[in-house]
Amino acid sequence: MQRSRQELVDVLRTSELLYSSEAVAEAFDTMTGRINDQLGETLGENDLLVLPVLKGGMYPAVHVMARLTVPFTLDYLHASRYAGGLEGGELTWRAEPYTSLEGRTVLIIDDIFDYGQTLEAIVEYCQRAGAAVVYSATFVMKRREEYVSDYRPDFFGVEVDDRYIFGCGMDYEEYFRGLPELRALPLEG
Repeated sequence: MQRSRQELVDVLRTSELLYSSEAVAEAFDTMTGRINDQLGETLGENDLLVLPVLKGGMYPAVHVMARLTVPFTLDYLHASRYAGGLEGGELTWRAEPYTSLEGRTVLIIDDIFDYGQTLEAIVEYCQRAGAAVVYSATFVMKRREEYVSDYRPDFFGVEVDDRYIFGCGMDYEEYFRGLPELRALPLEG
């Protein structure tokens, strides 16, 4: 649904800044440092296949790839539960990777770990496709009392409370994915 310019200005004006662009950059530095340390020790002679999860994983993937010190190739996949809405639904696969995953070390990069079903399903897909090792990284990890899945990402950048957030790859009704900061809609109440 298209929004008027004024509606979008109002969303930004009323939203809360959670992480500034400087804090976001620092979080990407720290997260990718951990990825480099872990993968640098385990890759051996293999190279890494980076798989961003479109659309939201594009933003964090670009920032992570710019900081990776291990050799890697790139493909992508597209699986989503949100389809531009504010609440998740059924997982929909739109594109599988074109590269064979057989015997590969894979790093899945997504924007947010919310309830866990999407990332867990993607990791399981990669394992069934023959990946030797599958790692996952999300820029944001939501703090919840309980998750739907027992799976957790191997790496994450920042933690946030259970709120609707946008920026850094995450959208508000398909807008604001490119914001270099992380923002939250106001709490209702």
